[in-house]
Amino acid sequence: MKGTAGLIISLGLVATLTLAQGRPDPLEACYQQPDGAPRLACFNKEMQRRQAATAAGAGTAPAPAAAPTVSAKKPADDNVGLQGSDLRRKLKAQGVQPELVRPIVAKVIRMVPRSHSETAFELDNGQTWQQAELVDNLDVRLQDTVTIKPGALGAFFLNTPRSQRVRVHRIL
Repeated sequence: MKGTAGLIISLGLVATLTLAQGRPDPLEACYQQPDGAPRLACFNKEMQRRQAATAAGAGTAPAPAAAPTVSAKKPADDNVGLQGSDLRRKLKAQGVQPELVRPIVAKVIRMVPRSHSETAFELDNGQTWQQAELVDNLDVRLQDTVTIKPGALGAFFLNTPRSQRVRVHRIL
């Protein structure tokens, strides 16, 4: 009996949602396509129809329906995974000058003990950096102004006011 009541309630909800919704969303129909190529064609057709309707509503002539073209602009994540000399070579070929990483100068507002006798340093700029190596007698105090500078191979170093240096990595 319990299963039957649940089924009836479910059917009632589905019927109510169907009536309230009116006609189904065409993108939902595209989403239901089982194969990738027809699904993509359906999405493209619907988006072209929507753009044409928007353009017609704005008083401009709708664009002719054409096959989607590949943009000449490269995707934003085209450099993901490239490092070091490969990335520099690629950016140089594109005529892009990489930004130099500037040192960060900030005050330590909180120190949090972490595992393996390491410490995380919360800075007044909202960043949190953690020790990546152990340094004997590291002397960092609250309200110390520290400088974090880039090093070789993507490393960063925290320099203390007492001329100590420790390799760190950003965690937040």
